[in-house]
Amino acid sequence: MVLETLLKPKSLAVIGASDRDGFGGDVCRNILNFMSDLTRVYFVHPTREEVFGRKCYPNIAAVPDNVDLAIICTSKKIVPTNLREAHAKGCRNAVVLASGYRETQKDEDRRAEEELVALARELDMHVMGPNCGGFVNYVDDVQAFAFVVGERDRKGNIGLLSQSGQVCVSLMESQSMCFSYLISAGNCAVTSM
Repeated sequence: MVLETLLKPKSLAVIGASDRDGFGGDVCRNILNFMSDLTRVYFVHPTREEVFGRKCYPNIAAVPDNVDLAIICTSKKIVPTNLREAHAKGCRNAVVLASGYRETQKDEDRRAEEELVALARELDMHVMGPNCGGFVNYVDDVQAFAFVVGERDRKGNIGLLSQSGQVCVSLMESQSMCFSYLISAGNCAVTSM
């Protein structure tokens, strides 16, 4: 599987965009604070017209552009719907931030992850996660990260891959570390790193 299409999208949509604390708001804040080119960034929420002053589309089908990456910031129960709608739009890459899958060790949550894997294979989609913090591609100026961090220049030569989003955040706050890629891969259920 080619990770370039996942980590280097030309356009992206934040599904579940918000201006509140939490994944939807934090992803949007990171994008607005750190990405220099917002021309092909789209916010999606079924009931919001704007998020942080930017136009918000009611669903991914309404986005007037191709979407290369869907950053899914919604609850676990509607992730399958989000993936199907993104696929119908022609999107082949997604980051699923939701938790509550096999990491809980509960049978029903393991089954939910198995269903997510089966759906991703059926749709032929590259999916990072679930239960991940997303990623930052400092080389190509892509923000798909779900934890807000302080503003400073972090572009450098270290590529970091971790299961944990908190490990990524801790290392991002180190003044001596600068990154090319920073990936919190979560459960790696579909796309392994």
